[in-house]
Amino acid sequence: MTTLFAQVLQASRIINVVLTYWLVSISMVFFNKWLVGGYGGSNDHGEDVSIFIAWSQCVVCVIYILVYTRVGALFSTKFEVSHSPYPMS
Repeated sequence: MTTLFAQVLQASRIINVVLTYWLVSISMVFFNKWLVGGYGGSNDHGEDVSIFIAWSQCVVCVIYILVYTRVGALFSTKFEVSHSPYPMS
């Protein structure tokens, strides 16, 4: 029973990571579209803001990683990585 619980827990973590990645990716697409002026706004200034958007997203991503690395260290749990019985090559 314990191994079944561990497998379900591992599967739920994987599903959570995939869903979070999908949510963030889709959100960034719509946010970029809004910033460039596609939804309700107008980009009549003729300015190319794509470099600024890419740069600012990189900065936010680095801050996000640093914050959540520190938060993760507070709530860290030690777990063992299971190895697949099937060779990868």
